[in-house]
Amino acid sequence: MFRYGDHIGGIVHNLDDNTLHGVSWGSRRFYRFTLDDQDRVTNANVAAEQLRKPNRSGYIDYQDCKYLAAARCCVRGSTTTR
Repeated sequence: MFRYGDHIGGIVHNLDDNTLHGVSWGSRRFYRFTLDDQDRVTNANVAAEQLRKPNRSGYIDYQDCKYLAAARCCVRGSTTTR
């Protein structure tokens, strides 16, 4: 567990390179967090402006994330609210 300066609404653990990949609330931004050999986040002190990457498919709100294998994950999201 760690604190970060953005609301991370979904996260998945990449077991191949021991990183965490997160999406901000509304999935507008993607984050990549590195882990040490004890699975502690090593870059949580880096400003969000430096870590985040924009979601070029900004109309999809990713919600459920599941790591598959070979640096791939499966995510589910929505494009509308009812």
